Amino acid sequence: MPFIGCLVDGSGIDMKKHLPWVHSSISFLCAITAASAAAVETPTYKVDPTFVTEPLAATPVSIAMTPQDQIQVLLDNGSVITYDATGKKIAEFASQLSIRPSAMTLANGKTYLLSTKTTTEEVEFQGKKRTMTVACGASCAVYSTTGTKESEYVLPEVSSATDAHFIGDALAVADYKKSQIAFFNFKGDKATLTKKIEGEFRLCCGIFDFSPTNDGDSILVANLGAFKVQTFTNRKKRDEFGARGTTLDDYHGCCNPVNVAALGTGFIVTVEKSPTRVKICDRKGKGAKIIDGLGELVNGCSTIPVAVNHKGAIFLASTTKSCIIKCVSDAPPAGISSAPVGAATQKKGPAELSDVRTWQDAQTGNKVTGRLISFDEAPGPSSMVREGKIRLLVGQKTFDLPLTRLIPSDQEFVENLRGKLTAMTTP
Repeated sequence: MPFIGCLVDGSGIDMKKHLPWVHSSISFLCAITAASAAAVETPTYKVDPTFVTEPLAATPVSIAMTPQDQIQVLLDNGSVITYDATGKKIAEFASQLSIRPSAMTLANGKTYLLSTKTTTEEVEFQGKKRTMTVACGASCAVYSTTGTKESEYVLPEVSSATDAHFIGDALAVADYKKSQIAFFNFKGDKATLTKKIEGEFRLCCGIFDFSPTNDGDSILVANLGAFKVQTFTNRKKRDEFGARGTTLDDYHGCCNPVNVAALGTGFIVTVEKSPTRVKICDRKGKGAKIIDGLGELVNGCSTIPVAVNHKGAIFLASTTKSCIIKCVSDAPPAGISSAPVGAATQKKGPAELSDVRTWQDAQTGNKVTGRLISFDEAPGPSSMVREGKIRLLVGQKTFDLPLTRLIPSDQEFVENLRGKLTAMTTP
């Protein structure tokens, strides 16, 4: 069942040791029985021959999905094309930026185009001096749905922009030159750097791709020089898998995977080049299945942009075929986001009351990693503890545990927070 899989994959919990923690409802016991009976199988995908786009006029750079499941593609000539769900082109605009965009993301009904500024430098290599073009800065321009440029921001402390996505309110930018992912907030006419992930990536071939997960807080990174897929939550590495090799679970070539995307609550799409290989695997990198019939999507070392719509269809932008390819499954995984994560996304449901932290059972010593959430949308003290229990969000699933089972420091944390909420809500 996805519930169990989420707990195991998201936090490394051994459910057999943690059953006393979990709310013992009949439905939960049924879920345990079903999960132990059979593991969730990796879905099988195939190319959809009914989805056909006209030939692309230039090389695809980025691909993204609108909330209406339209497909938006950035080309290296600076144009942005939008296709409907059948592959028909319904809109196009030229960005007309002085520096052609190198990355794209969508949020709030806007198109965000990122550009990489370059300069020439004289460098010495193997005893010879050479003049090389190097990245030296990045900017982000914001466009309306009709292609009108509304604003533009300089991105401080970033040298290049190869990919970008909104993670909550922050724009996250993959910077190949500095091997970092930088997070920015926009206010007025300025972009402010708020945090970075650095010192973790071994990159190659000028490629640096990542993807938001479906929980809206974490990111998947294609760390191709290390032959790994990594998950980061709150800038900290949570999980990783992958190795260079020849088996189905390994990654081949000089460096892979080049691209990655979240597919529902328990699966990941990884994309390899030279030769092209697109796989679906679980969040531990296991149970991989290849999408057959794709052929070569690029020549040599190059990115293969990938996106997933809310029905679980996978879209790949191909340079060699000069088109967008759609792949579908008869049984796509559950938990696909209904819209891209955006800066103005309004979260509904229980309120988040704490950052992700480790909680410990005083009786067994077992630990669980998750954030404290309310039992309903109101984040008041009455919604924080119910019938002597608190509620944790672990990955994308929730479970309840008795407050008295926590170690004293965790109980103190909860009571202090409840006291602050009481003070805030008392007239």
